[in-house]
Amino acid sequence: MAPFPTLSSGRAPAADGLPPQSREAEVAVLGSMLVEKESLLKALDILREEDLYEENHRRIFSAIRALHDRNVTADVVTVGDELEKGGRLAGLGGRAALFELTNLVPSALHVEHYAKIVREKSILRQMITIARGVVDESHTSTEEAQSLLDSAQQRFFVLSQDRAARGMVSASALMQNAISTLEKLAESSKYVTGVSTGFSEWDKMTSGLQPSNLIIIAGRPSMGKTAFCLNVAEHVAIKDKRPVVFFSLEMSEQEIGLRLLCSQARINVRSVREGFLSRKSWPTITNVASQVAAAPLFFDFSTSPSILDIRGSARRWAHELKQKGTPLSLIIIDYIQLLHGGGKIESRQQEISEISRSIKGLARELQVPVIALSQLNRRPEDKGREGRPQLSDLRECVVGDTLVTLADGRRVPIKSLAGETPRVLAVTPHGKVVTSLAEKVWHVGLRTVVHVKTASGRSITVTPDHRLLTFDGWRRVAQIPVGERLAVPAVYRNPPRWNNGQTLAWNCWLN
Repeated sequence: MAPFPTLSSGRAPAADGLPPQSREAEVAVLGSMLVEKESLLKALDILREEDLYEENHRRIFSAIRALHDRNVTADVVTVGDELEKGGRLAGLGGRAALFELTNLVPSALHVEHYAKIVREKSILRQMITIARGVVDESHTSTEEAQSLLDSAQQRFFVLSQDRAARGMVSASALMQNAISTLEKLAESSKYVTGVSTGFSEWDKMTSGLQPSNLIIIAGRPSMGKTAFCLNVAEHVAIKDKRPVVFFSLEMSEQEIGLRLLCSQARINVRSVREGFLSRKSWPTITNVASQVAAAPLFFDFSTSPSILDIRGSARRWAHELKQKGTPLSLIIIDYIQLLHGGGKIESRQQEISEISRSIKGLARELQVPVIALSQLNRRPEDKGREGRPQLSDLRECVVGDTLVTLADGRRVPIKSLAGETPRVLAVTPHGKVVTSLAEKVWHVGLRTVVHVKTASGRSITVTPDHRLLTFDGWRRVAQIPVGERLAVPAVYRNPPRWNNGQTLAWNCWLN
């Protein structure tokens, strides 16, 4: 058998120390792609340009792909012309090198085998690169270990999913994907193209839960957020037989189990808790229990997890389910306010923002819809609102004329900071005044406000749910009675010290 051809790459050969590679397999793939169009399509499905180790091999692969994208037949002549246009043909050894590729490949039938060898070597090289990066970061980074671990896990997970993280994508590639998606949708002819929730009106409005979407279910406490999402999880996992992962940060295993059982059996939860069940109910309960047990519905009841814990667990579930041939279809997180960030964050607002960004990133990374529950303030209960919540109800605020003390000592109206993330003076949970980077300032429209005034003459106008610092900690204004003492800033040349080390003045009370 004739040996595989060797193309000059300008890379000095080394006796050892080369990263994983297979020059012979790369040559076999390129030769097969030039010989037969079907082999070209198979190779393009498995490999990308960066999977080839030799630089000259990458150039030939790139030329073949460029011709294919323009619907031009890729053979020795057309590929040679394509390379010659860019002045790259001579450096490869001329057209003779291309002819040699085709002559030394007796059959293109095994192109998939060759391509998989090339891809495997590429993955090994990427693993080495990631591992070296992790080692370097472990020595030099100032981030917390948990954050570094999450970053490393994410990079290896992306690699295990056989898709590298995307960078810039051309409009041409976007349009090809869009047309392909439209063709699939046209073939299905269904109004629900994503994950069906079981709620027909919602499905009609959204066409189902779409991959990489983040859906926020917000409401006041005890309004049925968890029950609603459990119904969605039941429909997806029990009726449609599609895997669902449910992170329950609020309810215990017993509570979730009873709710699932009663929902499917159509039995009143209160009757179950009190033990008043008729004998004829037991066959239904046992039958429903077996159905729920067989469903691909998985729960995580971790206590006080961070967003990094959630992301790590979700990746593991996604990987395990994909290995079993049943890819993850939906993730539910109950609820956002019970999560905490994984790093050193200066304020709770920043922490919630970081958590939200991380959840959205998780949805995009795994390409599955994520439902996250969140609590609203009491604004929807105001008269004239008809109980309808708005986006602004997810956050409390002060009026635009309220003065904010910046880190440099200036006091400016908060409305002048709209669109910015200023550094301000803030108070730590231990009562220490520090500088902190504020959350982005934005205008929320007309709101009901109250005017708070202290006996010393200080005042502030805020929404009823805005928090002020009292002896008992941060409390909503609507819950602070007249006569309660409030913390106010004060400047001292020689700051007095209390036993607990706080330097806040507590000499003002509500008038």
